[in-house]
Amino acid sequence: MKLIKLKGITQKQSKALKLCMVESRLAVDKAAALEALMKRVSTVEPEMKSLGRGLAVPKLGSIDLICVDGTGRLVTVHVSERLGPEELGSALLRSEWAGDHIDLLQHIYSRRFASDGMRIWHVAREVSLEAEALILRMGEQAPEIFTCEGINLDGELWLVVRRFGQEIEEGEEQAPEPQPVSPKPAAAVPLGIRSVLSGEEIDEFFKATGDGEEITSGGSVFRDL
Repeated sequence: MKLIKLKGITQKQSKALKLCMVESRLAVDKAAALEALMKRVSTVEPEMKSLGRGLAVPKLGSIDLICVDGTGRLVTVHVSERLGPEELGSALLRSEWAGDHIDLLQHIYSRRFASDGMRIWHVAREVSLEAEALILRMGEQAPEIFTCEGINLDGELWLVVRRFGQEIEEGEEQAPEPQPVSPKPAAAVPLGIRSVLSGEEIDEFFKATGDGEEITSGGSVFRDL
């Protein structure tokens, strides 16, 4: 699976990308998405490092991924098919436990975390309206939310990860990231992980749309060869 970033996409290019997504929507396999994040999390945010996965939390399940950011802060990462109020609450409780037991985590991962707070990530294929309302009302205290989309482009499997709320508006010539169409349930497709895709490879694919326009590197994309 390869990871790239798209940015500076025009309205015409975004419509072409939407058509690709409409025709090739796939279910996102949590295990594959988590594996990709564990190995390529620095592509989503530079200097982010994964330390471990599946940290058991008493009576609350487990934290999917433990990371540290470029400033040394602890980052808990949670992955789910759908983010609703219950999933949001569970992620917050698990993260609160991690924050309360940061000395234990420093011992487990053999490193010292920064003392100026921790971060919470949640990656989901879909965010419910109820969860979105809660997140908006939490303000700066809200977790950082990302959505993931499975698509098939030119016979190759991709997993697109983008920060929630960053969308392309109609009539906007430049936008930070492509706007995927809401996916429908489909058969799960196993996804592997490989090296980082070059910008030249991406340009070659989108030249096939016939627009003659260039798409450069904003959302994170995983591709399975």
